[in-house]
Amino acid sequence: MWKFVKGMENRYEVSDKGELRNAQTKHVLALDENNIGYKRIKLSKDGFEKPKTYYIHRLVAEAFIDNPDNKPCVNHKDLDRRNNTVENLEWVTYKENEIHSRKYGVVKEYKPFCVTFCDGRTCQYESKEELAIELGLTRASIKMWLHGKTKGYLKRGIISISYV
Repeated sequence: MWKFVKGMENRYEVSDKGELRNAQTKHVLALDENNIGYKRIKLSKDGFEKPKTYYIHRLVAEAFIDNPDNKPCVNHKDLDRRNNTVENLEWVTYKENEIHSRKYGVVKEYKPFCVTFCDGRTCQYESKEELAIELGLTRASIKMWLHGKTKGYLKRGIISISYV
């Protein structure tokens, strides 16, 4: 089954099997693969603007899978980044995606971490997203703190942050 790519109707179509084609010529386009196995392609919305990179799993999910909770990530259920069939994809939160990856041993970096706040509280977190939401920051900021690339956490009322 083929559906138009959102925002590029009448230009490109994506299939429920993870293929992409030109909507006018019906020619199936060749996909590139990044260094960690995700299929991608560069497309221009109107043929004149600078092409942008699109990931096939995301195009398939946007076209075929409802996302009523507005979840930001697309997860490969079988962990195979090359399997972009609609049956293998689902919308998830960052936390759900991280937990799924950890459960099957894909994410090497996972370790719970401990935060000591200036008021004396010590809390353990299972994901970067939990602390990021609590403090109103990005997951990238938390990652930088954990890897010792910045001491910005001191300005946020935290004495220390470290893996357990």
